[in-house]
Amino acid sequence: MFSDCTSLTTAPALPATTLADDCYKFMFYGCTSLTAAPELPATTLADYCYYGMFYGCTSLTTPPALPATTLASSCYVYMFSGCTSLKVSEEKTDEYAKPWRIPSVGEITEEATDWNYSMLYNTGGTFTDDPSINTTYYLYGTETGIDNAEAQPAALRLYPNPASRHVSVSGLPAGGGTVQIFDVAGRLVLSVESSGHETRTIDISGLAPGLHYVRSGSQTAKLMVK
Repeated sequence: MFSDCTSLTTAPALPATTLADDCYKFMFYGCTSLTAAPELPATTLADYCYYGMFYGCTSLTTPPALPATTLASSCYVYMFSGCTSLKVSEEKTDEYAKPWRIPSVGEITEEATDWNYSMLYNTGGTFTDDPSINTTYYLYGTETGIDNAEAQPAALRLYPNPASRHVSVSGLPAGGGTVQIFDVAGRLVLSVESSGHETRTIDISGLAPGLHYVRSGSQTAKLMVK
């Protein structure tokens, strides 16, 4: 769609949560001026959906959040290949301090065929191999919170925040569902049913202090436990 648009600096919003095979394949191929990736909120992927999506985007420094917990064949193949300004490390250091994980929150229980082949090939960091699921890597830059774990702009509202004993979560789907809380490493630490109410008060007194993420459906919001 935008292949070789070398003057494109800002990507359009891509809010779709239901994907089709090949839907974003090579979408920004060769967009050498693109500096920021759009948010990718889908949690279930389709075959080849992100194949080569940012291939050759040499100005891209930060990958988007990848919240998907259901992978598909070749879904991330070549996704960031040739993004020479994108720097990833296996180890946290003073230079590489921003965590990045697949998935950004939650766990993937089953890998798909060739899902990650050459995903980080010819990027600019110390790690350019195929990444693993449920593993935290580190991006070049100072840690300011794990922004990649926020799948999309949060419609969930948390009060109080920071919180120590209880937090009220509003903006929940009226049809019900599960409210999940993940720690900063992406581990599920608490799960409750919303029971069809748009607001749910949750006892968080058993959680460790620090940054957490609250998820319901495809919406994610940050919670600071004190």
